[in-house]
Amino acid sequence: MTLDIFKVGQQLVLPAAAAAVCLTWSLTAQPHVPPTFASTTVANSDTVIPATPLATLPIAGRAVEFTLPALHLPTAVLAVALYYVFGFCYTAGYHRLWAHQAFVARLPLRLALALGGAANFVGSALTWSRDHRSHHRHIDTKDDPFNIQAGFFHVYPASLFAATSKIGTADVSDLKADWILMLQHGLYMPLAIAVGWILPAWIAGHYWNDAVGGLFYAGVLRAVLFAHIQRFTDALGHTIGTQPYSSRTSARNNAFLSCVTFGENFLNFHYEFPRDYRMGIRAFHIDLTKWVLKALSLVSLVHSLHTTPLKEALLLRVQRKQEKLDAIKAGVKFGPEPEQLPVMTLAEVKAQTGTGRSLVIMDGLVLDMTEFVTEHPGGTAILTPKVGKDITIAFNGGVQRHSKAARNLAALMRVGRLPELEAASVLRTAKSEGESTEHAKQA
Repeated sequence: MTLDIFKVGQQLVLPAAAAAVCLTWSLTAQPHVPPTFASTTVANSDTVIPATPLATLPIAGRAVEFTLPALHLPTAVLAVALYYVFGFCYTAGYHRLWAHQAFVARLPLRLALALGGAANFVGSALTWSRDHRSHHRHIDTKDDPFNIQAGFFHVYPASLFAATSKIGTADVSDLKADWILMLQHGLYMPLAIAVGWILPAWIAGHYWNDAVGGLFYAGVLRAVLFAHIQRFTDALGHTIGTQPYSSRTSARNNAFLSCVTFGENFLNFHYEFPRDYRMGIRAFHIDLTKWVLKALSLVSLVHSLHTTPLKEALLLRVQRKQEKLDAIKAGVKFGPEPEQLPVMTLAEVKAQTGTGRSLVIMDGLVLDMTEFVTEHPGGTAILTPKVGKDITIAFNGGVQRHSKAARNLAALMRVGRLPELEAASVLRTAKSEGESTEHAKQA
């Protein structure tokens, strides 16, 4: 019996030590200097609590020859189930409900979200929402508590282990008027330990006699992994992915990451439309939180789900595509615009052709084809007789109706314009195109 007690005590050493270290660190670490709180509390210390066990696992295990408790199938199932249940409380409650007011939840659901959210050990809903609103308001600046511009490792893992000493202001007066949030904030640590650690230990111990496994796997390890996955994917979401809506911020869409974050990594859409209850706006976007909220709305637990009008989202996508197109066009040569060309006369054209330049006239513009004569697909015999002459009709179907690529190439050869011929050339071009079309119909 003594040996059994010793083994059980040995198994409890790491969780107990981790909890003690976490609490000590949370109370002594430099806290946030929040714009909305007058005093420092454990709830203000944010996410150093779940980060600490992961760092201390190898050290503590070595020191006490710690042996991980056996992982039983029911305990593994419980750990996964609580990861998703408490994770939903975080994404739906902390993020979409309280940080962004994306929907309205009934009292029973709000209570459940507050309790389950605390079990993730990421700070109280009030603290987390304040930080997140500051993040949105000051994104990619020095006042952003998770500023990716300071480097990937500033967001992960550094922000898990060191509390931010200064963040930008953010208004949470609406949240401070919510008695549920204020109660959860005041009782944050007892609630986090009770729901996050003691509850899984009790469930596993009561139903299949595995309290230690329930505490470690479904309690401590689950919270540790959740905190690290959440912050790691958030850092990746500002580094890797697509920007179909805007390049204004570092936020990106990453469908793969959304598979493990309950749909939280369609960030490029989210940072443009933060109040939308969806992050994956399209039906095929994997957004577990969106689907569950929609289901809860069918049983009246949530209502007033805010959605972005499709036309607003499409407008941003069109503008973003135009922005990309403009960037591509900036690197492409289109030839000088006609109004930018120097004015020439027919006499000047004739004089310069006499010096060996192969100048031709098309649509009232002077083209220098000196280097192109020998490269003409039809051979030099076709182009050489046209030097010094107007080739508008021949180019537009009189001899051959040239391609769009040929027109683009001709635009690169512009060297001047002949105002006296531009109007007449336009008329001839229109007439030629009309005759060519009529001929094609008859054929």
